[in-house]
Amino acid sequence: ARCDRGVAVVEFAVLVPVLLLIVFGTADFGLAMNTYNNETQLANEGARLAVVNKNPGPGSLQAYIKSQGDTADIQNNATVGICFPDGVATVGHPVMVTVSIAHSWLPYLKNVVGLNATTTITGKAVMRLEQNPTAYSANGCAS
Repeated sequence: ARCDRGVAVVEFAVLVPVLLLIVFGTADFGLAMNTYNNETQLANEGARLAVVNKNPGPGSLQAYIKSQGDTADIQNNATVGICFPDGVATVGHPVMVTVSIAHSWLPYLKNVVGLNATTTITGKAVMRLEQNPTAYSANGCAS
């Protein structure tokens, strides 16, 4: 007869890392989706302000858009771009606003297994100008 003592502990020790990876991966994916949704909302808000030629902040329109981010990561590290896709900045032509940030996947595993995967997450909005832009300047769109 063989002894089965300790088998459950060994099985638990084998399965826990896989289970934790699934749980933390799901949470990190949720964070990435939240970042994308927030960036898209910020790009929409920025495009709307750009088409009506408004800058509600004391600095640049790009700085105002960044300051409205939900997370400190977006407020500090995002890149905001305003450009005119067809090269014309007059009424009726499009203005595009992009908000981008590099998202590091599972950053807590970077030191453990050397995982250093990043993805650029970009929110984008395009609208037609209703007024000629004078309250902000275009700086090129983030890719």
